[in-house]
Formats: sequence, C-alpha cells, structure tokens
Amino acid sequence: MALSEKRANFVREYVKDFNGTQAAIRAGYAKRGAKQTASRLLTHVDVQSAVMEASKRVQEIAEVDAAWVLKRLSLLVDVRISDLFTETGELRSPAEFPDGAQFLVSGIDVDEITEWDPVTKERRVIGHTKKVRLESRAKILEMLGKHTDVGAWLERIQVEENTSLAERLQRGRDRLRVVNGGRDDE
Repeated sequence: MALSEKRANFVREYVKDFNGTQAAIRAGYAKRGAKQTASRLLTHVDVQSAVMEASKRVQEIAEVDAAWVLKRLSLLVDVRISDLFTETGELRSPAEFPDGAQFLVSGIDVDEITEWDPVTKERRVIGHTKKVRLESRAKILEMLGKHTDVGAWLERIQVEENTSLAERLQRGRDRLRVVNGGRDDE
C-alpha cells in the first residue's frame, strides 16, 4: 500500500536529519504534539519500510557505505602528527595537510604574542602561538574496532541450555532463598 502524501512528506523530511519531531512539523503535522505524531508514525511498518528505502537512496547518492566509513577512519588513524608541520617546525596550511589530516584536526587556535614598544608606545606583534586540537585517536580506533567486519571488541558467547524456563526460574528462586536465609520473600 502506498503512503499518503503527508506520510511520504514525513519520510522525506525524516531522512534529512532523523529528527522525528522536526520532520513531522516540516511535513505539515501540528507543531503541538509533533513528537508524539513522529513516534506514532515511526511505529507503522509502511513508514519504517519507506524510511529504510529512502535512507538507502540517500546513501547511494552520497556514496557512503560501511567501506567508505572504514576507509575514512583508517586514514585518520594513519596520520602522523609530524605530517602537520614543515621540516622547520612551522604548522602547514590546512590545504597542505595529507589525506585524512584535515578531518583529524578539529580546530586550530592562533594567538598573537605581543610586546610593548617604548619608542612607538604601542604593542607590536612579535610572533604567534598555534594550538592544534585533534580528534581522539582512541575514539577513532574504538569506532574501527566496533565494526562487525573488524570484530576487535566483539564478544561471542555460546550458551547451550537443555533445561526449561520453569527449571531455570526454580533454580533462581532456590538461590534467592539461600541468600535470604530460607525466606521466600526478596
């Protein structure tokens, strides 16, 4: 069954930023109660399917998939801090940063160093201090490790249980009784 025009508008708006409340408002639903409307719409199977399809189309257009994300993350991890500086120790222009380094740098603060000139009775700039803020390599490694194909932190636990749920519940009650000194209450 095809979505109504209003639901289709909601789906189109939702995949822009995955903010249900704002998507509902932009799709023409009442501002008051938009959060509840979005929550309700997202429980409908037809809306969920449409969101999945629209998300796939957005990913295809942007050419973003798990392989792309992994490639970008690995570029970030491989950047050496020394790649950001020239041989003389000057900070390179961001345009000269190697692949990945522009994304590793989250900010650059530049402060002027000044001194008082008694002759001109003015402050003059004698240098600059540049502070480079970097994204956390630990966080990047964690994201890489959590990817299912990498599986660095994936725990696999295999449990074989031949007892019924009733038997397991009874054993739990027995353990609780021991802890409580023979009483059945918690």
